[in-house]
Amino acid sequence: MKSRILKITSLILVTSLITILSISSAMASGFSDLSPMHWCYEKIMDFLDKDYVCGYEDGTFRPDQTITRAEYVKIVNNFFGYSVDEDTLDVTFSDVSEDDWFAECVAVAVDEGYITGYPNGTFRPYDPIRRQEATVILSRILGIDEEEYPESNPDGMIQYSDADELEDWAYVAVNSYSVYNFINGYEDGTIKILQNVTRAETVELLNRLQENIVVDDNNDDDDDNRTIAGGGSSSGSVSRYIFYYSEGKEIENYRQRVPFGKSVTIQPAIERDGYVFAGWQRKGTEEIYEAEDTIDKLRSTMTLEAIWKEDSDGNGVADEDESKYTITFVAGDNGELSGKTKVVVEEGTRFSEIDLPEAVADEGYRFVGWLPAIDMDSEITKSEEYVAIFERIEVSGDDEVSGDDEVSGDDEVSGDDEVSGDDEVSGDDEVSGDDEVSGDDEVSGDDEVSGDDEVSGDDEVSGDDEVSGDDE
Repeated sequence: MKSRILKITSLILVTSLITILSISSAMASGFSDLSPMHWCYEKIMDFLDKDYVCGYEDGTFRPDQTITRAEYVKIVNNFFGYSVDEDTLDVTFSDVSEDDWFAECVAVAVDEGYITGYPNGTFRPYDPIRRQEATVILSRILGIDEEEYPESNPDGMIQYSDADELEDWAYVAVNSYSVYNFINGYEDGTIKILQNVTRAETVELLNRLQENIVVDDNNDDDDDNRTIAGGGSSSGSVSRYIFYYSEGKEIENYRQRVPFGKSVTIQPAIERDGYVFAGWQRKGTEEIYEAEDTIDKLRSTMTLEAIWKEDSDGNGVADEDESKYTITFVAGDNGELSGKTKVVVEEGTRFSEIDLPEAVADEGYRFVGWLPAIDMDSEITKSEEYVAIFERIEVSGDDEVSGDDEVSGDDEVSGDDEVSGDDEVSGDDEVSGDDEVSGDDEVSGDDEVSGDDEVSGDDEVSGDDEVSGDDE
């Protein structure tokens, strides 16, 4: 009997202990229904700390509850740092009242351009949101919702066994989002794109972006990750591991982190003994890039493979190029070059047959030529380096003088030019030809032309003669 009592007592104690631990665990999160054992606990706590999400007034978080369209929009606004602009705040849906708690959230979403509502003019704020719609929204924000990729792309929807459930109108946006690896499928190989999204799954969906996003360091809210954004619609910049360099099996691949939609400057290859680097080839294409080339507005994953040529004697020239010449262009002081700065050509190639880089001078300077000088019709007979020379622009005596400038010295005003305005012609200048001296101009040294007199013909006004009155 005592033994049975002890067993019952022990069971009660264990049960009580488990209950206490469960309550303590839940209370650790601040919510009665959110335990550290939940699969999304740490990510939810991170989003709580950053004020992306919040709980309910009854002290619950309800992580496994289906999220509504209104709640989803609010969290998305918080995550991307979208805020209310009173000047553009406007509720346009028939089922959204200005008094609703989510009215501002919906208005901001419309203003940012990622919510359009339904054809009948409703928003359906209390409806659950499916993975399909949730993904399309994020794809729109990132500006990748119209990027089309082949159905055979292994990173696209083809990798999921239930991809055919995706509705046609959403295919391009969701497939693009998948290509960027911004969405995870399930262990069974499905994506369940038409399944309703829970609050915890919303956190997971956005956290996937957070792991691949660069926060704008220049934003005033430098300690707040809410400054992140995508597609250029806000102050931050989305970034992914999208630019890969493959340098052969002997060298470990490395990846460059590039802001989404930004330009990227091609990096040089890692030196490799016994070989000469001959450029980067974009995988699957004939495109060749050299170090320092620029790719504008990179918006897709790109793999570049290094082209290596054997250099058996280690002289920096590929064996197959020994009979060729390398022409290198460099910029001197006060300017820079735009375009390819190194070309390898066959003997006998003329300079007119290659594309010389553009020499761009700094402000106040001009490009004057190459050193040594280049004769475009001459043949290339050796490898050589050519330096772009820039010189300062100076205002000289033969430059055009306009406005109210004074023409001085022994300059001659000739032809049919008219000296007008308040310009002064001084010194021993000769007014010749059919020039007209008009306005209030003064011809001095010591001639005076007064009034509105016209000096015409080929006459020269010289000496101390005075032309007065209306004489011509």
